[in-house]
Amino acid sequence: MIKFIKHLAIIILPLLITGCNKEKPLIGSREPIDGITYNGLDVSPNKNVVINANSSPKLNNNLHILWKRSIGKTPILSNIVTDNKNLYIVDSNGNLHCINKNTGKLIYKKFITKAPSPGALYTAISINNGIIYIGTNTDKIIAFSTKSKKTLWEKSFDTSIKGAPVCFKDKIIINTINNYTYALNKDNGKIIWTYSSDEEPITILSASQPVLYNNNIILTYSSGDISSLNLNNGDLKWSELLIPNYVYNSGAGLLQPVISPIIIGDNVLISNINSMMVLLDAELGTKIWEKKIGTATNPVIVNNKWIFVIANNNVLCIDINNGNIQWKLDLKEMFKKNKNYKKSFWYGPLLINNQLWIFSTNADILKLNLSDGKVIEKQYIHHVFYTDTPILDNNKLLAQVRGNIYALQ
Repeated sequence: MIKFIKHLAIIILPLLITGCNKEKPLIGSREPIDGITYNGLDVSPNKNVVINANSSPKLNNNLHILWKRSIGKTPILSNIVTDNKNLYIVDSNGNLHCINKNTGKLIYKKFITKAPSPGALYTAISINNGIIYIGTNTDKIIAFSTKSKKTLWEKSFDTSIKGAPVCFKDKIIINTINNYTYALNKDNGKIIWTYSSDEEPITILSASQPVLYNNNIILTYSSGDISSLNLNNGDLKWSELLIPNYVYNSGAGLLQPVISPIIIGDNVLISNINSMMVLLDAELGTKIWEKKIGTATNPVIVNNKWIFVIANNNVLCIDINNGNIQWKLDLKEMFKKNKNYKKSFWYGPLLINNQLWIFSTNADILKLNLSDGKVIEKQYIHHVFYTDTPILDNNKLLAQVRGNIYALQ
């Protein structure tokens, strides 16, 4: 059992947030929201995306399956990353698949690394300037060039890599399952500095990506530590201790991952599954507010005023200024008469067409009004049983389902 757990890693895609203003939102306002801080979920953990509502992500309201690509019989895949033309994903046998994201055609398939046993490789990946960085449960980080289709370098550690490697400037930041953080030279993988938090006995499945603020990286650890480290040398700037970031959840998996920090102006939002959401001053680490709100999926920040999040079968709209809930949609109550939804799990949200979209393991999409959470539309797409938040890429959604990738348009 210990050996099995050692080779397990949950992939959590980073949040890509920037911008802030502190003007108080209008409670219940139905006016168009004129600025969006949006979770891009599609390219790399350090890419910030700020979108004006007038040019916010647009999709066809009546989505259909554009294409489907089978990756393999085993449903365990890495996260998806994309560039201008293609998407990339690593299967559980160590093969990197390059797929045209418009047609679903396989461009190439390249063996990257050996699995510990057939179908037992777990990876998390990111992409930066044509280089894919791969963290594995076989204690390796690998840099692969999409241009030359060759491995540029790889480096081994004494324990598994946790989450996707993140590129900041000339460095790659990685975390390991024993709560060590390493800064590597992105060109050759050499270690520049190391930082260690408290080791935890069941940190294996947690995965949170760091964010950058004023040349400091802010990270969360499964021990409950939140730390701000100097990007150049790893020196500790500040540290705060919250409750640990791991929990057993029989309905949604073995252990739920922590959620990556979100930079909102001069503040940082921290949330996790253990009923905790905290807003801190990003420079000093001082607490602005704290609420008993837990989530296993990435929040979306809108107009630097609202936090939209799925928490305990509720969709919440939260005031960034004070953490107060402005509206709540109770998904359990909404579907209590439908037996098919008793064990369903919801992913998202994503901000699309100036609406809030959430996705269920029952192949449903709910489209919600931002102002009050009322359901605008429900759409069912046969076979697309969501097992994670899909990726919004230009005019399509990319979803991975049981070893398959679907493009919805």
